[in-house]
Amino acid sequence: MTGKPTAKHRALLGLAGALLVPAFAPWQQLWLLWPAFFALWILLHRFPQHGFQLGYSFGLGLFLAGVPWVYTSLHDFGGLLAPVAILLTVLFAAFLALFPALATTLFCRLHARPAMAVLGFAACWTLVEWVRSWLFTGFPWLSLGYVLSDTPLRWLFSLGGTWLATLVTIILAVLPAVLWQTRRFSPLLLPLFLLLIFTSLALLQPRTQPTDQTLRIALLQGNYSQDIKWDPEWIPREVDWYTQTTLQQDADLILWPETAIPGSNQQYAQHLQQLDEQLQRRGQGLLAGIIDQHGEAIYNTLLGLGLLQGQYHKQHLVLLGEYFPFRQWLELLPGLQIPANDFTHGPATQGPLRLGEITLLANICYEDVFGNEMRQRLLQYPQTGLLINASNDAWFGRTAPWQHLQMARMRAVELGRPLLRVTNTGITAIIAPDGGIQAQLPSFEQSVLQARIAAYQGETIFMQQGNLWVLLLCLILAGMAFFIP
Repeated sequence: MTGKPTAKHRALLGLAGALLVPAFAPWQQLWLLWPAFFALWILLHRFPQHGFQLGYSFGLGLFLAGVPWVYTSLHDFGGLLAPVAILLTVLFAAFLALFPALATTLFCRLHARPAMAVLGFAACWTLVEWVRSWLFTGFPWLSLGYVLSDTPLRWLFSLGGTWLATLVTIILAVLPAVLWQTRRFSPLLLPLFLLLIFTSLALLQPRTQPTDQTLRIALLQGNYSQDIKWDPEWIPREVDWYTQTTLQQDADLILWPETAIPGSNQQYAQHLQQLDEQLQRRGQGLLAGIIDQHGEAIYNTLLGLGLLQGQYHKQHLVLLGEYFPFRQWLELLPGLQIPANDFTHGPATQGPLRLGEITLLANICYEDVFGNEMRQRLLQYPQTGLLINASNDAWFGRTAPWQHLQMARMRAVELGRPLLRVTNTGITAIIAPDGGIQAQLPSFEQSVLQARIAAYQGETIFMQQGNLWVLLLCLILAGMAFFIP
């Protein structure tokens, strides 16, 4: 069809993209997928020569509505002037919108019949989201597969990870639009057959199993907001609260959040030694968030004390959060509080954390949104029984922590292990291997979460095979949609 999309069409797609955000946590309005993708699908077929423009409008609405917490980080805690923080947040959303635009541009180059067009569209979108997950260190926030987290289809994560879940989500999202467009059910048969295969494999695959090794655990949520967390007047109170609260616990394993001690192990060497000796006598293990400094190298670290052996240095650092390329240019931004030193990437291979006979796999903050990276680390120590994530989501307001928790839940499903998530201000939670929340603390309260939990054993299909096969499948589907008329 000839013609160009109007401003009304672009505004409609911007609204459609924004409609996707409530499909994620904390709202979980999954049904919004259908009106959002209905509008996109119909307009792409009406104006196929303008796929980039239409996809960009859709993506801009999605990310402007989905990442306002970036403004909170830059302005409220980063110290940027409000106009500058708004501008950078909009520019960030504008950059992210390029990815949906690329997906729709690729789709508009396809010449397939409706059935293959559905699969081709889903494949293009999934491949582009995969690129977004690693390009420039990666930003997989709002990957569409996560909307399945509170449905039985979350088991797709244990079969093929985020990208299988995303592929299935897109197929489901566009089926009503295809049915309305063609007025025929036959174009849905091939996509539905593929969905049936994936769903059956996901639901019928063997599950990991609990062992007879159990731990009494205590997760400490200090609730120190960012505006006081690094204040020299507050730091002694924070250290005292975490120390005294730790010594009050009758638990085998005690967990502190990321940088619970806002200082280095050198500054607190004597204090840590005393705490280590006390925990040794009490027969307890502690994993403490702290900064580990070795000469010029500065690591975001989880340090084992007492009976807990080992430490973990964060590997996947946050761009412009933990390290700052082009520092000389960034320092020109008015008010931006750039640390004097960047963090150092932890080594790719690190020794395991062990408490007695139980092996623990730890990660810090944003690392739990990268499923394949966690899988690679778990393969180094397949005997791992528990997953741990220590975070500080106080930077991100009140919505982003729920979305972060949603992604963390799917890591537990992918790897078939409980995930203990301890945070500074929330959301501190115990996540079961099926992705359900076993227990959690209220956000923005100082509290302790106590429970008894079993270590797990076994392997999911995702753990064995990863998601390379999903990406290859997407390439095949996109190729078939391009070459088969």
